Amino acid sequence: MTALHWRVVLLLVWLTFVFNIGRIYIDNAGKVNLTSATYVVTLAAALLPLMPFFLKRSLLLLVPIISVAYVAGILLSSTPVFGGIYTYLTLAGAFLVLLTLFLSYLVGQAIEEFRDAVERITFSDDSRPLRNKKEAQELVDIEMSRSRRAERPLSVMIFQADISSLNVAMHRLVQEVQRSMIQRYVLTMMAKVLSHSLRRTDIIFEDSKPSRLVLLAPEVSEAEATKVAQRIQRLVQERLGIAVNFGSAAFPKQAVTFEVLLQAAEQHLNSQTTVAQTTANFEGEVLELKDPSNATLRS
Repeated sequence: MTALHWRVVLLLVWLTFVFNIGRIYIDNAGKVNLTSATYVVTLAAALLPLMPFFLKRSLLLLVPIISVAYVAGILLSSTPVFGGIYTYLTLAGAFLVLLTLFLSYLVGQAIEEFRDAVERITFSDDSRPLRNKKEAQELVDIEMSRSRRAERPLSVMIFQADISSLNVAMHRLVQEVQRSMIQRYVLTMMAKVLSHSLRRTDIIFEDSKPSRLVLLAPEVSEAEATKVAQRIQRLVQERLGIAVNFGSAAFPKQAVTFEVLLQAAEQHLNSQTTVAQTTANFEGEVLELKDPSNATLRS
């Protein structure tokens, strides 16, 4: 956490210097007059490594992208690129852009290290590590092939945490900043609860959509999947105090490929969520009508 703190401070100080460099005078040459493209690419270099897609990417991938953007920017500008003071300005701009990229990359790496540390703390016991969908794909393919050959049932279940059910009272700004971390924490805690109640043959991994876990359960039929999902739903509610919606689909009754099974489970999840929301709204209206104070007001 300390590393993240100081890297953010360093990046902010550096960006403050870069975007105020035009105020600096060099002898008789006047101000350090960088092109507008340099400032735009510098801003891109600060933001790109912090984007979710690039957080786990190598710096070697980011450097060519930013370099091409910088070259294109200065070539498209009306300011000369080389000759006299312009040569130094072009080289200085390249240095500013690349150093900004490097500092932002360090911040991105510190964010990932902090997130990994939270996951390691969460899974400090014998719980299974939470895979993402890509990492679990090979195991999924093996189980799908085995179920086809043996003509045995297999079920896919999706569990989605209802973040609004958390009793968290935070300032709106703080809530926006911490939303992603809260979702990640809830997801890992759900996985921790599930890992203690599942079989070794079950495969659990993170869905591409936020706050969702996918459970692949070999030898589990459609009727059994509903019972399993309800039991997990009850466990998460009891141990974490978090409401969980689920959807399920079974092989081969509803689909014969994993992707279609996942789509069917998602459709079931969406229908269950809609029903739950409608029921909650109806119960709220009934309670409102039963409230004597509301009845007095209505009269």
